[in-house]
Amino acid sequence: MRTIRNSEELRETAIEQLEKARARLRKVEMEADRFRVNGYAEEREKLNLINSIDTSLEQFENDKNKTIHFEQQRAINKVQQSVLQQALQGALGTLNSFLSNELHLRTIGATIGTILQVGDGIARIYGLDDVMAGELVEFKEGTVGIALNLESKNVGVILMGDGLMIQEGSSVKATGRIAQIPVSEGYLGRVVNALAKLIDGRGEISTSESRLIESPAPDIISRRSVYEPLQTGLIAIDYMIPIGRGQ
Repeated sequence: MRTIRNSEELRETAIEQLEKARARLRKVEMEADRFRVNGYAEEREKLNLINSIDTSLEQFENDKNKTIHFEQQRAINKVQQSVLQQALQGALGTLNSFLSNELHLRTIGATIGTILQVGDGIARIYGLDDVMAGELVEFKEGTVGIALNLESKNVGVILMGDGLMIQEGSSVKATGRIAQIPVSEGYLGRVVNALAKLIDGRGEISTSESRLIESPAPDIISRRSVYEPLQTGLIAIDYMIPIGRGQ
């Protein structure tokens, strides 16, 4: 009986140890599974981190390349703008110079003419395209004339002088001034020619005002009323036609 009981105890002990061994095995397997899972997670995290770093490096490289390309393009555009601006400035300078020369030549051509014919106090001038009717013109030898007859091919000028020194082919310059004379109280009692040039030898007169020779008469309102009779010396006329001074 003792032998049987010992056998039972041994069997129970063996079963208990077997269960403990199985429990330890399951525990080891669970630890192995957890370690394996944790190891996989760590590896996966490392891989994700490496991939993220690679993506960041690639993005950084792309951004760097874009920045370099942008800076290069901006530098190229700046150089192109500078070259274009210099070219435009040069073209504008050339154009302004050309226009100035053209305007100067046209101005000279419009204000300087050539004498075609002269005689009997009249001169025919070619080239004074912009001269005005009644404008004063000056001949090379100093004589002054008034442009009156404006034709398509020439201009007729009345000489305000003898014109003995004027020759065909010489130049004539337009003054841009309509025929006018200086006016001043100092001219009272002085002797002048048709252009109000003093010819009495009593010195010059300083004046700052002038009036056109062909100026319109003052209107009736601004005139002084007739208050003094004008005697002609003929009794019949003075009797039949009374005349007022200033009428």
